[in-house]
Amino acid sequence: MMNDPEQNFRIEDIRIKNMTLINIIVFIISMILFLLFTVLGVAILIHQRKPFRAEYNLIGLITLPLLNMIAHELIHAFTYIILSKGSFKDFEFGFNLKKMIAYCYLKKDVSIRSYRLIALMPLFILLPAGVIIFLIFPGPATSIFLVISLTGPVFDIYYTVKIRNFKLDSLIRETKEQDHLFVLIPETGISNEITG
Repeated sequence: MMNDPEQNFRIEDIRIKNMTLINIIVFIISMILFLLFTVLGVAILIHQRKPFRAEYNLIGLITLPLLNMIAHELIHAFTYIILSKGSFKDFEFGFNLKKMIAYCYLKKDVSIRSYRLIALMPLFILLPAGVIIFLIFPGPATSIFLVISLTGPVFDIYYTVKIRNFKLDSLIRETKEQDHLFVLIPETGISNEITG
């Protein structure tokens, strides 16, 4: 915890320890889910007597994960722009190979209420979309899209859970490293944290 003298905020640092290890575990879980959904998808195709289109699945296995990652980060950005009247210049997009994450770094502070929605919106949009696409076009390609939609927001969910005990007048300040963020709690003489 540290103080920001310019704004009279108490600052809490929320960190993700062992981000690379967590990513490896999530990758293993994702591969297991991918195999299960692929078997289920092929079983659905057999049951419905639909042909398995290998060429579409091969193309989809390459393109759908990339499209999912890009859509995920753009959904963060568009949600911020809508909620906070911001712009794309407030963001830096990238991919960190060392930490194995795509990121959408927000350069400005944002309210906790807005941050929660910004963080979870890709899950709210891409997971239902992934389920619908999988049910319409079952197979390996749509299985991987569904799995990435489910496991991709793991750190978004983590941060949302970690900030749940702070009052809504607090602000969130992201870091470019994406392995921690700051909660800026206004100093009012009364504790702004909800105990729990």
